[in-house]
Amino acid sequence: MTTINTESERNIQLQTFVSQLQQITKYLSDIKAQEDQMIIVVEALKEFKHVKKDTKILAPIAQGIYLNAKVTDTEEIIVNSGAGIATKRTIDKTIVDLETELEHLRKHVEEVVKQKAQITQFVQILQTKET
Repeated sequence: MTTINTESERNIQLQTFVSQLQQITKYLSDIKAQEDQMIIVVEALKEFKHVKKDTKILAPIAQGIYLNAKVTDTEEIIVNSGAGIATKRTIDKTIVDLETELEHLRKHVEEVVKQKAQITQFVQILQTKET
């Protein structure tokens, strides 16, 4: 970290770090929500593997809106691949891919938490120099 010469420079630096901490905290919260949602999907897929053909289910078509449906395939599902493209995939492959994605997400969280710790340390140093 560079030497801060004036109280004004130190205050600006402190405000910048505090702002970064707030952004990182929000980002981590968003990632946690994404992780929680992925875990729910993986568990739902694992449970769905035990559903028998012709089982009646409620299928969501929009948030809070469902229709009655009947399961016709218990091996493959349709997965949104992005850019408006949906592809057929096996449930097992989808679970493996989601678990791999979860692992990458968790590693990313570890890196962001380390960055947050470094910034927190800088804030503490700057606050100590204020007094």
